Amino acid sequence: MKAHPKIRTAPGHLICPGCMELLAREDIEGFGRCPYCDHRLQPSDDLEDFLLTPVVEQWIQHARRETQQGEAGGG
Repeated sequence: MKAHPKIRTAPGHLICPGCMELLAREDIEGFGRCPYCDHRLQPSDDLEDFLLTPVVEQWIQHARRETQQGEAGGG
């Protein structure tokens, strides 16, 4: 069985293990393939983290705002 190359990232990008092209989340969100070389990106924790990071960051910011508003309102 052939080992899958480890997903590598650069700030805000993923590096395709097939062609080494920098990919943005938008490039692979719906398809799971590199738009440049059609390499299939295997599901992994690293790929999931890369795709979910903006969602998690948004949740954290929302929770902080709600907490700050609750403290300011005297609750």
